[in-house]
Amino acid sequence: MINLIKKAALTAVFAALAATASAENFVHTVKLTVDPAQAAVFQTALAAEIKEAVRTEPDFLAAFASQDKANLNQIYLFEIFKSAEAMNAYHAKPRFAAFLNAHLPKVQNREAVELTPIEFQTQKDFLKKMDK
Repeated sequence: MINLIKKAALTAVFAALAATASAENFVHTVKLTVDPAQAAVFQTALAAEIKEAVRTEPDFLAAFASQDKANLNQIYLFEIFKSAEAMNAYHAKPRFAAFLNAHLPKVQNREAVELTPIEFQTQKDFLKKMDK
């Protein structure tokens, strides 16, 4: 039952990402290496910041954070903004600066990559096409 709930939650996340992603959007990905002794605290803070940012920032369209199963102090962050300007505006907010000041010392390495969406499909999208 729990696996079914997790699968439904992931499907909802990917459906939201698919609904928001377009070639006009700005996709920002970050690979973070976090101090293993502080990983749990960092993950909790990151989750809270993502929830608040997506809830309050109209041009922060979606975010998905995940952890590498083989290397638990590796975190991957996938964000979709309306534009690069929207991401820069979010990064200029006092709340984001406070997050960085409090939690950046927990990060040992940070690699950022900007992406242009090409295609994003979910099983739901595929099944809709099959029904036609």
